Amino acid sequence: MTETRPFRIALLPLDDRPCSLESVVELTQIARGEALIPPRELLSSHSLRYDFEAVAGWLERTLPEVEAAVLSLDFFLYGGLIRSRKMEITESEALDRLLRLDRILQSAPKVRVYFSHVLLRLSVTVTAEQSEQTWKSIFRYSELSDPVQTGTATPAERAEWEALQKSISPATLEEYLRVRARNHALNRAALGLGGRAHSLVFGQEDCAPRGLHRIEKQILRELLLSRPSVSIMTGADELNSLLVLRAYQDRAPVLGGVRPLPIAVHDPAALERISLYEDISLKENLEAHLAPTAFRPRWLTDPAVSLPPGPVLHLSVFGPEGQKDACFVAAAELTATPLSPSESLLLERFRPGDGLLDCTIGNGASPPLMRELARRHPLPDSLSVFSAWNTSGNRMGTAIAHWGLRALAQERGEWDAKADRLYLTHQLLDGWIYQSEVRPALMAAARTAGANPWSLDAAAWKRASSDVHAAMREQTLALSLKVPEFGAELPWNRFFEVRLREKP
Repeated sequence: MTETRPFRIALLPLDDRPCSLESVVELTQIARGEALIPPRELLSSHSLRYDFEAVAGWLERTLPEVEAAVLSLDFFLYGGLIRSRKMEITESEALDRLLRLDRILQSAPKVRVYFSHVLLRLSVTVTAEQSEQTWKSIFRYSELSDPVQTGTATPAERAEWEALQKSISPATLEEYLRVRARNHALNRAALGLGGRAHSLVFGQEDCAPRGLHRIEKQILRELLLSRPSVSIMTGADELNSLLVLRAYQDRAPVLGGVRPLPIAVHDPAALERISLYEDISLKENLEAHLAPTAFRPRWLTDPAVSLPPGPVLHLSVFGPEGQKDACFVAAAELTATPLSPSESLLLERFRPGDGLLDCTIGNGASPPLMRELARRHPLPDSLSVFSAWNTSGNRMGTAIAHWGLRALAQERGEWDAKADRLYLTHQLLDGWIYQSEVRPALMAAARTAGANPWSLDAAAWKRASSDVHAAMREQTLALSLKVPEFGAELPWNRFFEVRLREKP
């Protein structure tokens, strides 16, 4: 049965980065929906303070206008992901804000509500004050704190942990640990919203198989055993995209109940491998991201068996040597790497209309795979879904959200083909062209010029932002991509993300 009323949601994004804001809004439009967001000045991560009262007031006024709300608790409580890593407010103040949210929701009982909340990463934000080395030191300290606290550390690990503890600024380490304790307390308290939530999704930001996060996740798992509407997965930036799919899914019964999502895997052993900045296998990660949705994986792992009719989602994976990070690998190394056997098999089995979830490297797509795919098939026309940005969990959630929303919107007669193509094109331009082809070279050039690519000064930021569009456009022409004119800029004073527009 086709829905006739517009799909309207109140969206409180994780922050104002493109992946958290524009990408989620664009996703909603694929189903002819509309996302209502707070005024942009309230979302700015560059503002000196977070105006909580203004955001709470906006939410209170907006809820009567929508049928669903997708809310980032990290934004509502702290003012966004970056601020959630700082001790700007106390645990008591954050708990008061959570109670305020509960009261606001009680005033709109008919609105379906979907929450996301992030477990703190294993390190701090890289800034001019906190260098890449500080980030690496605290990350390693957090990893080793796990075996040290559980009494399973080797003498060498304990000695390394003690040396790290002495080398990190006491003030920096103290704030990090205080923030970690506060955020964990709020993660637990958020379970009190479970009765109001149609879905509450916890994401685990950058982590590793060992770390301070493990006991936090175990405590949450024990608390939510009897709460089917609550789930935990590895990732953060993609959570609201998944919840947009869930909100759209809940508007009407899904035909046939649970739906299969066919996933072609060309190196089955890779499903048990763990990506960078994550603590569970690729298989577990995908299944966790599908859990809040009506879709379940149909694994296609035998290359001798023909792929089923209709589109499938191809999963490109890394080898047993582990996943590389495009942010820390020379551009020439990324492009010169030969195709792996599984990538070659993927290319042989790919059919126009299939989707691609590229987890070959961290923070970007595989240039050899994508260049050969573009040589064989016109892009983006031959793709239905594409995702290759940031961590494996980030791209999994994005690909699933796009696949699911696209399928359901087509089924219900609400699919907007133009919005769908725009979303796909932006994913391709971001995950492949910017993150894998353009960004590594720009970061290397910045370092050569003596700039910090994670915290550019005003002049360097302006120069770099003006260079991004030219570099991306040059690359799309060199690779013969059939994309419309677009604009590109650096939304923050770093190279990590890019903001895309339909026109320059």
